[in-house]
Amino acid sequence: MTLATTNVTEIRTKTTEVLDELSQVGKIMILRRSKVEGYLLSADEYEQLVAAFEALRDLRAGKTRDYREVAEDLGF
Repeated sequence: MTLATTNVTEIRTKTTEVLDELSQVGKIMILRRSKVEGYLLSADEYEQLVAAFEALRDLRAGKTRDYREVAEDLGF
């Protein structure tokens, strides 16, 4: 799977179009002068990332969670 890309100029001039694409693809790499500067994540991707970190934090703290609960939190 190829990661969608955009650049800073396109974000400035075509914000609505970039956000429309983001909602479809989930994540977009932002380039400035052909160098990766950052990433945009859709709300769903962000929530999955947060849920994954929370599951890891719980595991590290010795808390056990049912696999199905974790999978549901991660959107699987």
